[in-house]
Amino acid sequence: MTRLDVKGEEALDVFADMLEPLFTILSNEDVRKAYMEKNIMTAVKVAVKNCKKDVIALLAVIDGEDPETYKPGVFTIPNRLLAIFNNPDFRSLFILQAQTKDTDSSGSATENTEEADA
Repeated sequence: MTRLDVKGEEALDVFADMLEPLFTILSNEDVRKAYMEKNIMTAVKVAVKNCKKDVIALLAVIDGEDPETYKPGVFTIPNRLLAIFNNPDFRSLFILQAQTKDTDSSGSATENTEEADA
């Protein structure tokens, strides 16, 4: 069992530990492009090639291991990343992060910018 199945407070701890490596991986332009084009295998490959330390850190968190000493096997890496990238909750997080990163908003979407009647 991976730590992706945890619930409650333990899930909060796992998510907090995953944030930094996930953000770095999701911020990689080539990973994001492949993922948004629904080419999951390419996204996994690019993540592994371009974000090695973050992939190791992410997988270590998922497997409950120390990122400094974690050494996943060659088939563990794609299996774990595919499980993450194909997860519907991850997809919504990924899309949310991509929308946040790619927009140049000048204010809140609900902010009223009209002048008030005097």
